Amino acid sequence: MKILGDLPMKIVTTQSSIVVIGNFNPAIVNKDWLVFQEIVPKDLALETKVITPGVSILEGGQFVFLVDLERLQFTSKDNNKYQMLADIARRFFEKLPHTPCRSVGLNFEIQVEVEGGKNSVTFLKNLFPPQSQEVKNFIENSTSSQGVILVKEEEGSKLRLVIEPADNTLLRFSFNFHFDAPKAEKLIQVIAQFEKCRNRAVEIVNIIKGD
Repeated sequence: MKILGDLPMKIVTTQSSIVVIGNFNPAIVNKDWLVFQEIVPKDLALETKVITPGVSILEGGQFVFLVDLERLQFTSKDNNKYQMLADIARRFFEKLPHTPCRSVGLNFEIQVEVEGGKNSVTFLKNLFPPQSQEVKNFIENSTSSQGVILVKEEEGSKLRLVIEPADNTLLRFSFNFHFDAPKAEKLIQVIAQFEKCRNRAVEIVNIIKGD
């Protein structure tokens, strides 16, 4: 493992989600409906926790589905099920191709452990050192944790990456690949890039941590 400064690091956890902005009917989204439409497999341990005209929440099998009037969010807490998550999201919009939608975010949260008891804030200081003593003094006198926000064009999207301490020895890398998707057809094309964007997120983490 390569080392950035004197801080060796390793990836310890990841989480993925797909968030679609548009217009939805939460009242129809429940486990039975999703199974009937062949959007989720029948044996998926998914339970309807909340269902109202304004919001529907389903959880189980390391998945969380949240639907309100303007947002549909698919989340997987299991890194090994990211492709299943993308398949479920794709099938949802294949079954409902006329769903009004505006944009979609492919999101990946990666936590990285700073090994050897090193401090995560120290890593950020070494990675993005202040360009002036005045800025350095301002940061060091701040009572809040340090963090970094990077924005760039990436994989045909607008990527927003937030790097911040999760605790003393953990760094959280939060990736949001934002795509405009005015139609379900475009949305399905974006979801097809889920694995590609996930791999790019891991690649960027490895670049930053020095591998």
